[in-house]
Amino acid sequence: WGLFVNNYQKRFKVQKQKLMDKSLYFAALWSADYREHDQTEHTINYDHILSISLQDFIDWIHHCKIFISTTRYDEDELIRLLNLLDLSILFAADKLIEDSTDRIERHCIPPKYAIQMWRWTEDLNVKVLRDLSLDVCLDRFSELPLDSIYDLSKENFLKLIGNINIRATESYLVDVIREWNNRHKDFTVPLNIIENKVEKILQSFISCEDDGDNKRYIHCWDGNNFFELTAFEYPPDIRGSIKGMQITARRYDLYLCGGEYGIGSGTFNRNVWRYSLISKKWIHETVMPVERRHMITVFLKDKLYLVGGVGRYQQILKTIDIYDIYTGVWTSSGTRIPCAALFASLATSVPDHVDYNNQLLIPEYFPTYYNIYRSDVDKWQTESSDLFSPGIILTQHASCYIDVTDRHKIVLRGS
Repeated sequence: WGLFVNNYQKRFKVQKQKLMDKSLYFAALWSADYREHDQTEHTINYDHILSISLQDFIDWIHHCKIFISTTRYDEDELIRLLNLLDLSILFAADKLIEDSTDRIERHCIPPKYAIQMWRWTEDLNVKVLRDLSLDVCLDRFSELPLDSIYDLSKENFLKLIGNINIRATESYLVDVIREWNNRHKDFTVPLNIIENKVEKILQSFISCEDDGDNKRYIHCWDGNNFFELTAFEYPPDIRGSIKGMQITARRYDLYLCGGEYGIGSGTFNRNVWRYSLISKKWIHETVMPVERRHMITVFLKDKLYLVGGVGRYQQILKTIDIYDIYTGVWTSSGTRIPCAALFASLATSVPDHVDYNNQLLIPEYFPTYYNIYRSDVDKWQTESSDLFSPGIILTQHASCYIDVTDRHKIVLRGS
């Protein structure tokens, strides 16, 4: 059975029953009530459909697999995926919509296309991709094409500018508002919309019901209420007793890194997994260059830092691996950790640390001095704690449990 595309004067072979099984559009088109349901060819008159996109669609129909390369950060491949998503919506192929969204999420959505994707998916009600695109717009606002911002309707412009999670300097936002006002001859967007804008960050911790349970719960405190945000299970390759694995967070993503399957076993988890709180799915992000457990895992600006920890043969590591989440590239710090003695004494726990103003602080002779790693210059220095205001207080880590003594009261108790 074939599809004939008028604008290319070209025929594509496809199995009719598979097409009907996976596309509500074609299932309705060839239902028993359709007078031409027994035809052997159907003509498609949509001029915007590319030949390669239709072939990608047919390949998915036959094999339930997207054959577009999975190489990340390639804009041509991203556009090809977007075209395939367009066809999946046009032909009401729900499973392909889900598969295309998953594949696009594995790409790093470039700021160049973020606004276009946000507006398009909002119009089509593709909710997960809409929210992912909006997050890129807010996270990388200063990298968005200015013309794309100025072309926004007032409603969408206010959704960006007025969002507390937007990342941009106040002076940049003022310039953008003024230019948008001038271009639209609409001066009703006030400059004070950006004043006193504070990103809302939830204090949270991850819990489980027992050590053998693979299910984890994220509980949050917003200053007034303590609540369960969501629950998740570890990715499929994390099984059994893993020690020293670290989890850190950035915006709507959790990053799971490292760990050893039993202290001294020599079997490490080198994968870095990313869990999206938007799509509720795990994504294999990258592979660590060096095996580590009980390392400091922290985001400084837009890079993931794996600091110290314990490697193979119980070796205390004095190195830092740095992962750029926007490019997918690992680099190594050119400097070594000066507080090796501290790391040696804490070979089965993570050293006390604070990330402060995009710097990593590790106490030495606490509370008098800190070893400070400055990521902007890739250097360590030692400073007195008197230089920090407000003061930084480090507390001892301890396991705890939730004691429900009253259904209206929840108490955290140390163990």
